[in-house]
Amino acid sequence: MDSSFVKVGAIVAIIVFYIPFLMIMTKSFGPKRGRQHFYRSIKNIFERESDDSKCIDQISIVYKSVFDNNQEFSKKYPTLINICEDLLTRASGYTDFIFKFHYSLSFSPEEVNRLSSIIKSIENDMPFISLSSKYGNQLDMLKLAFDSNDLSMGVNGLNQLAKDIKYLETTIEIQNRRNRIATWVSVTGIILTVIFGAVSIFQIYAPS
Repeated sequence: MDSSFVKVGAIVAIIVFYIPFLMIMTKSFGPKRGRQHFYRSIKNIFERESDDSKCIDQISIVYKSVFDNNQEFSKKYPTLINICEDLLTRASGYTDFIFKFHYSLSFSPEEVNRLSSIIKSIENDMPFISLSSKYGNQLDMLKLAFDSNDLSMGVNGLNQLAKDIKYLETTIEIQNRRNRIATWVSVTGIILTVIFGAVSIFQIYAPS
């Protein structure tokens, strides 16, 4: 096999596999930077503020700031509840050493319990906050229709919600197909990399 062909094949394999891999790795840094900022802010808020309602106000401001300035963070944590639950999961599931290794701080058991209480308070005050603003507003409208016994408003809201759910299901199916294609491309890239690497080694050590 011609050595130039092997080189071209190896370059193509690298482009197909490693560039998407590097893009995925780069995107993963954005959410972590956002988490670090948010976690440090919550730690500072807990240390200086004893009133949970004031804590929630300040946490909401911090979340909005990080959300507006970190695109990858905003995609991974579309609501305040998402990132608070993420922090609760990590702070409860990681050892102190591992958590501090990743985020350079730690939360005491009392602070973890306080965070859990704050999450419950937010969910009680805003039951649809874990949803996107679009669907949260729709459910708020349906609740208003139910409370005011407005049948027309309720029917219109249900019809719109049904259309949005249908659109969402279609979007999810399209994304799943794209993910399957991307997986096959990655697998093919790995296989090609191994093949061309083996061929290159064979050419180097094969007797002339």
